[in-house]
Formats: sequence, C-alpha cells, structure tokens
Amino acid sequence: MGVYGVGIVLYFQFLKSISWIFFIASIFSSPAYLLYYSGNSSSGQSQNIKSILTSFTLGNIGQCKFTLMITEQLNTLATALR
Repeated sequence: MGVYGVGIVLYFQFLKSISWIFFIASIFSSPAYLLYYSGNSSSGQSQNIKSILTSFTLGNIGQCKFTLMITEQLNTLATALR
C-alpha cells in the first residue's frame, strides 16, 4: 500500500479503471459520431459552437423520405377537408 493509505491507492486505481473504460467506450462510439457527422441537415448553418455540436447528433441525418411522404399526404388531406 502507499504511504498515504489504502483509500488514496484505491481512489487512483479507480480513476485509472474509469479512464480506460471511457477510452474504450469512446472508441466504440466513434463510428456512430462519424455517421451523424456525414449527414447534411445542418450544413447550411453558420459555423458557431451550437451548429458544430449539432452536426454530431442524430438529428443531423435528417428525416426519412417515408416520413416526408406521409407528412405531405397528411397536409393534402387536411387542405382537402377544409
């Protein structure tokens, strides 16, 4: 054990373990972030910190074409019912 006691040694061992776990988790999640960044929903925005962080989210991929088609059909139905 260290000079400072068992608590300090266990604390730094815990920090080392957690650091490795977060490092491995970041490696496993990097393909998802690359997929999110490849989207183009936020490409027309200005380059501030909010738009940069937004480009790494699931919302940057955009809507599904099927969802857009259903939305258009619902809009035409709503206008026909008026």
